[in-house]
Amino acid sequence: MTEQATPKAKKFRIGWWTLLGVLLAIAGGVWLLLVETNLPEPVIESIRISESATINNPGGATDSAIERLKRTLSKPDYYLVIQTAQGEQTTPVRYNTPIGNGLTFQLPTKAPLSSIHEVRVMHSSMLADPIVDRVDVSALQHEGQLFTFYLLPVALDAGRWNVNLIGGWSLVGLGGLLVLSTIARFVWQQVV
Repeated sequence: MTEQATPKAKKFRIGWWTLLGVLLAIAGGVWLLLVETNLPEPVIESIRISESATINNPGGATDSAIERLKRTLSKPDYYLVIQTAQGEQTTPVRYNTPIGNGLTFQLPTKAPLSSIHEVRVMHSSMLADPIVDRVDVSALQHEGQLFTFYLLPVALDAGRWNVNLIGGWSLVGLGGLLVLSTIARFVWQQVV
């Protein structure tokens, strides 16, 4: 019986470009992580309120159809009182303005999100201004009993962040391409 020799696998050398590719991919990943964690805190310039979707839903605020119709057809005089770390801010009253799809109130002074503690919707009246709804603030959107509150930030400088993201993803892509070329060369060498 003759024994057949099994073919030996060809030697494969990992080139310097593979190490460079791994280092570039790691550097790009670190760059992207640093960009994501260094995003500035949102600065709120306005607050939008709209009727809450949870009214009359299971688990939502109970509201009679008559009360809801009165609120829809009425033209209330709403304004917001915003409690911040620097003090209290009051928006101008929106006279005879129904909620409709929502009302946007501009803050008298822009404030960082972390400094805003509470937002109250007030109804301007002759004697005392009753609180219609209120929320404690910890994020950009909150559900009150009657309204949904959207805290609208100032638009960020998008150009600076795009450059950082493009740079990070370019390094990751280039590093991945170098590593993939090494893998493809290894497979090609084993097949041919």
